[in-house]
This record gives sequence, C-alpha cells and structure tokens, in this order.
Amino acid sequence: RLQQKGSIFKTDVFNPEDDMRNRLQSQAKPRQQELLRRRGEGDPPLCVCGGQLKLLELRERVKLLVDSDGFLEYAGRRFSVEDLIQMSAVSCDLCHRSIQEERPRLWTCQNGANTILHAQSYDVCEQCFNSCSER
Repeated sequence: RLQQKGSIFKTDVFNPEDDMRNRLQSQAKPRQQELLRRRGEGDPPLCVCGGQLKLLELRERVKLLVDSDGFLEYAGRRFSVEDLIQMSAVSCDLCHRSIQEERPRLWTCQNGANTILHAQSYDVCEQCFNSCSER
C-alpha cells in the first residue's frame, strides 16, 4: 500500500475504489468548479485546498510523481515516467478522464500531496478548466 508520508492512517491513495478518496473528490468537485467560475480576470486560479493551480505539460506533472531516481514504487513494482505516461496514470479530478499525450497540458495544485483534501495532488484538464472558467 502507498501511504501518504507522515499519515496516521493507511490508505491506498492510488486506488480509484478507495472510499475516502472518492468521498473527498465528490465533496471537493462543486467547490472547485465554483472557484474556477468566480475567478477574477488576471487572478491566479485556486485549488479547493487554497493552493494555486499551475499549468503544466503532462511530462512535467508525471515527474512530480517519481522519486529522485526517476521511479514511482507502487505495489512492489517500479514505474518510470514513460511507464506512467503510457499507463495514463494522471487523470482529471473533475471529469476523471485520463490526461493523454495528445492533450498534454493540465492544471495542477502547487500544494501537491501536502493537504488532506487531495492525497495525490489535484489535477484539472484543460477542457474542464476552460468550461468552468468561461464567462
């Protein structure tokens, strides 16, 4: 099991069936959509946790998942950046679609995994970001 560093509980934060993860995502989604809709012109986009969202290329985002050796260890296996991109390991927290190389940009919370609201960081695809941000 992968455990959030310093966590007092054990939960598999990469498991899409994890009850706590799904409950937090469903509660955060409407608030995140509202934050994007209400964002002022020129204001940085905010995450539901209060952090700033930053526009990244998919490869940059995946590199945030790996250790200093360039691998993510999970369930007894090691995954490289290329492995994670091929597996579509990053998905949008609003629409749950995988971020693909054909549409390689996404908005990512700069707080990373340092908040209980999102144990893996928080990612919003460009399509959701644009549809929520339209005025």
